[in-house]
Amino acid sequence: GLDRHQLESGLVDDSLQLVGDDGFVNLYDLSSFGFAEVRRYEIGAALWTGQWDTACRLLLTSNRGEGSPFAAASDAFHSGDYDRGLELLPEEGADGLRALAMQLMLKRPALDA
Repeated sequence: GLDRHQLESGLVDDSLQLVGDDGFVNLYDLSSFGFAEVRRYEIGAALWTGQWDTACRLLLTSNRGEGSPFAAASDAFHSGDYDRGLELLPEEGADGLRALAMQLMLKRPALDA
């Protein structure tokens, strides 16, 4: 669900406006995945083909760019060190990534996150 910050920030209104204007919400734009070494279409292809664990790994490693607050965590995830990656995630704005990493670390299906 949405938290209070998301509701107050206009996320719902903006998304509804996109649906009204374009007919869909573009979940594959750069604001969703950041400027990344992983190409957005790779994540989309993994999602479309039901390769949930692959999509999650791509998401976890997609923010390694210089200056990203997720860079150190993404590097750790890329090397397979999920414990370290979890420690390095920022406190704010990383709940989804944290849940995905926990599922993969515990060898649970990523879709359960």
